[in-house]
Amino acid sequence: AKTVVQYASITKLSGIVKDTNGVPLPNATVQLVGTNVSVGTDTTGMFTFNSPVSGDQTLTIDGTTIPATATGPGRTFSKTAVSISIGLGQNNVLPRPIFLAPLVRDGSETIVLANQATTVTSPAAPGVEITVPAGKAVFPDGSNVGSINIATISADNSTIPVPDVAVPTTVIALEPSGLEFKERIDLVLPNDNEIPAGTDLMILSMNSNTGRWEIDGNATVSA
Repeated sequence: AKTVVQYASITKLSGIVKDTNGVPLPNATVQLVGTNVSVGTDTTGMFTFNSPVSGDQTLTIDGTTIPATATGPGRTFSKTAVSISIGLGQNNVLPRPIFLAPLVRDGSETIVLANQATTVTSPAAPGVEITVPAGKAVFPDGSNVGSINIATISADNSTIPVPDVAVPTTVIALEPSGLEFKERIDLVLPNDNEIPAGTDLMILSMNSNTGRWEIDGNATVSA
């Protein structure tokens, strides 16, 4: 007689959510788009899905559920997305944390009013300026009024890895995630790499709805 032992393959997905300083974020809500399955992160920022749908998927990470005791005073987190691929019958572990940048209300944020053009600057992002025409900002709640934060952070701590075609040491975090503009806006960035004047460049941004980097505009080095 021959005995056949069969092992059921179990698909799992796990990852960690941290802020841009590398601090774990508990009680963030992580959901697989297109399903009603969601889990919360534990005290170490870890989340786990048992038997998730395999293939190319999108995760949403909702930082609004993180308690104030974890965010710290004057800090909140918004909602973003990450594009992933889940292997069937595998223990899928995301190779790096998902980093969330905070919206900080400490006086460094810029208040945007519906009927007034605004220039967004911050001591946390030296040399960066974003000019928002009146009524052209749309915040995640659908309003034209709200607070914007910008901060220069390590590229290693961007929400998702920077594309291989780009090799920056830093990126600009723009919060809240999900902020949109009704038309093209003027953006000024410091020329930290001393690129020659007249050089044409592409601007890449992470789409917080799809969780992917996209070409979002063109730029020319002025000096």
